[in-house]
Amino acid sequence: MSSTPKKCYNCDTLLPEVAIYCHHCGQKHTTGRIKLRNLVGDFLGEQFNLDGRIIKTLQAIFFPGKLTEEFFLGKHKTYSSPLRLFLVMAVLFASILALQLFQDNDLGIGNLNEMIHENERSSVLGILDSISLEQKEIFGDLKVNRALDSVSVHMLEVLGHPEDSIKLSEEIQITGFKLPNISRDDFEQMSPKELSDAYGKEMGFWGKLLITQGVKSIKQGNSMVQYLFGKTTLALFFMMPFLAIFLKIIYIRSKKFYVEHLIFSFHYHAFLFILFTIIILLKPYLGGGIIGFGFFLAFVYLFIALKRIYQQGWLKTLLKIFIISLIYLVLLTIFMSFAVAIGFLLF
Repeated sequence: MSSTPKKCYNCDTLLPEVAIYCHHCGQKHTTGRIKLRNLVGDFLGEQFNLDGRIIKTLQAIFFPGKLTEEFFLGKHKTYSSPLRLFLVMAVLFASILALQLFQDNDLGIGNLNEMIHENERSSVLGILDSISLEQKEIFGDLKVNRALDSVSVHMLEVLGHPEDSIKLSEEIQITGFKLPNISRDDFEQMSPKELSDAYGKEMGFWGKLLITQGVKSIKQGNSMVQYLFGKTTLALFFMMPFLAIFLKIIYIRSKKFYVEHLIFSFHYHAFLFILFTIIILLKPYLGGGIIGFGFFLAFVYLFIALKRIYQQGWLKTLLKIFIISLIYLVLLTIFMSFAVAIGFLLF
């Protein structure tokens, strides 16, 4: 029998000889030497919680109110934490949504795509003019020149004439600021910072910043949209505490703590992220009608979850869903607008 007492190499707590895990810090007792499978297993366990919690969480979340109810009963270790569940599902949803929108070319950001195509059209026409002049000098034949001219005319009919300037005021409409028109040649040859210095000399700091960001939004439109999608996830996260405040007010007689309303908000939104992630993936196969079905399921889920958690009647729950929906739309508009504005200025 070893005379050296068994101890945890992580926290130095003395352990019984038969102990496999430390009762103080929870680390598995080892000699300090680990195998590759242990290293990979620890990584996967930490990143994805492959200890059964994520599976139990996903099973419970599809039953309205069950996950929140279980959490209130003290079963915290059985399921993933509400905050972590919310953040993981929010990132997953935002990533799938952004990917789908880019594939469908349906970003909904005004005339950005048209402006990008305008730049491409201008470049194509410039190249065409250069080629036409070179070929005329080489051949010097009247028939060849006429043929080249007819090709140029046809290309102009197909592509259209490019605008001589970029009208930032039409692309970025902000009260109190009238942004300048920028020469297309300058737009193509100068950086956003150089353009803001040249065209915003008398516009002050904010005017120059808007010119810089406006030019970036046209030149790097796709990158900006991806950046803004990341900010919407943060907007929803910061909106949750305010939504919980309104739930606390609406259900003031329930005597629940503020944090319990916050947990309910996290759980419901985690379900929404999962639901609409599935809908986005199925939409190409089932058509756009599935989106409406998704909103119907979200409403039914919310109704059952509220009734289960707050234990109120059908009519009163329906009335409170209507109030919550109005408050939610106001909060969503405020936080999303703020996130997009901040994201636009910081991009």
